[in-house]
Amino acid sequence: MHTQDGTTDIRSLFRFHTAWSKVKRERSEHSMSFEDSINLRIFLMTDFNEAKSWSGLIERLTEKGFQLAFQGDRLTLFNRHTGIALCTCRFLGFSFRELCRSFGKPTVIAGSCQLLPEA
Repeated sequence: MHTQDGTTDIRSLFRFHTAWSKVKRERSEHSMSFEDSINLRIFLMTDFNEAKSWSGLIERLTEKGFQLAFQGDRLTLFNRHTGIALCTCRFLGFSFRELCRSFGKPTVIAGSCQLLPEA
């Protein structure tokens, strides 16, 4: 958040406050407006398409302020800074089955349901 000269980079502060900061998924695939859901898909599409492994995907999402975890039996995208479940990966166009086909089975942290990058 701070630049080399010690000042605050205001752009980094806004990165955490997005349309996706407060919208809880609840029990549906998502609870976002149509516009917000399209913007989120566009924002993350390259990350899902270009990742070569679970670690790569997790790293890319972390850099953008998101994390993956299971909520029940659904792989869900969370806002990393608020902890709010935003939507399922399936809603974004990437089902868990498709991701497993690409990356193999993920490692999950026991008790937390969070995905763990490969060692």
